[in-house]
Amino acid sequence: MAFGLENGQEPIAVHIAAALSWYWWSASGTDEAIDWLRKAMPHVDVVDARTASTLIAFAGLFAGYRKDPDARTLAGDAISRARTAGDDYAEGLGHMALGFAEWAGSQFDVAKVHLEDMLTSGGKAGNQWMIGQAHLLAAFTDRMMSRLDEAAERLAAAEVAFRKQGTPSGLAWCLSAAGQMARYRFDFETEIRKQVEARKIFAEIGAPFQIAFTLINEGIALTLLGRAADAVVPGRRAVAMERELSL
Repeated sequence: MAFGLENGQEPIAVHIAAALSWYWWSASGTDEAIDWLRKAMPHVDVVDARTASTLIAFAGLFAGYRKDPDARTLAGDAISRARTAGDDYAEGLGHMALGFAEWAGSQFDVAKVHLEDMLTSGGKAGNQWMIGQAHLLAAFTDRMMSRLDEAAERLAAAEVAFRKQGTPSGLAWCLSAAGQMARYRFDFETEIRKQVEARKIFAEIGAPFQIAFTLINEGIALTLLGRAADAVVPGRRAVAMERELSL
C-alpha cells in the first residue's frame, strides 16, 4: 500500500486496503485499518465500483466503532455507489456499516431495519457470509433489547450460513453469543462451554479482542456459579489482554 501511494500507483493501495478490511475487522486491527483506509480514501474514484464501495463501507464500519459522526455519511455513500453499479454485495456492506453505526449509538430498532436490508442484499447476491453476518448482528441487536427468543433464532440462522460458507470468525461469534443467551437463562455451565469453544476458534485465527470478550463472559458465568476464585483466572487474562490492546 505504501509503495502504491508513494509511486503513483494509487489503485494498488486502494485494492489492498479494501481486500484487507474484513481481516482488520475480524482481528481487531482497528488503528491500523483506520490509518490505511484514510490514506486510501482520497483515491477511491480510480478503482472499480465494488472495490470503492467496499473500502468506503468498511471506513464507515470502523467510524461507527469509534462513534464517529461521519459513519452514517460514509455508509450512505457506499450504498449509493453500489446501487448505481447494481452490486448487491457491495450494497449489503453499506447497510452493515449503517446498521452498526446505529447499533453503536444505541438506536437498536433503527439498526435492525438496516440489517434487514443487509440480509436482503445478501440473499440477492447469494452470499452466505453476508446472510450470516446480517443474522448475527441482528441477534446482537435483539439481545440488547432483551428479545432473547428472537436473538436465539437469529443466531441459529447465522450459524447455518457461516457453516455453509466456512467462516470461522462468524461461527465463533455465534458460539460466544449463544453462551450469553444461556447465561441470561441462568444456564451458566453452558455459557462456559460455549465461550471455551469460541475462544479456541478465535485463538486459531488470531483475534485478541474476541478472546478477551470470551474470557470476560466466562468469568461472569463462573462468578454467578459461586466460583469466584476460578473466575479470577479468566478475569486477569482478559484485563492483561485489554491493556495490551489499548497500548
